[in-house]
Amino acid sequence: MAVTARVVDNRIVSLAMLPSLAGFALLMLPAEWRGWQLAGLAAAHGLQGIWDLRATTVPDWYAGLRGQLTLAALLGLGLGLGLGLGLGLGMVRLAG
Repeated sequence: MAVTARVVDNRIVSLAMLPSLAGFALLMLPAEWRGWQLAGLAAAHGLQGIWDLRATTVPDWYAGLRGQLTLAALLGLGLGLGLGLGLGLGMVRLAG
């Protein structure tokens, strides 16, 4: 992996931290924006999952594991978003 390589590519290490920073930024949104928070987290997980699946410097088993974990995270976030919006749990609609 990039961190264990002799020459660490600072761009890779910096990009790997973006999903966490996006998650922290989404947590700062007001509670009324819960739908946007869940949608944003789903988008961040999806982008991270695509990056992980395309990585060439990881072990062979890594893509399968990350694919399953990303799918589980997206299903959970989608279920939470769908239930929250469908049941009217105080979440704003994404359209407005």
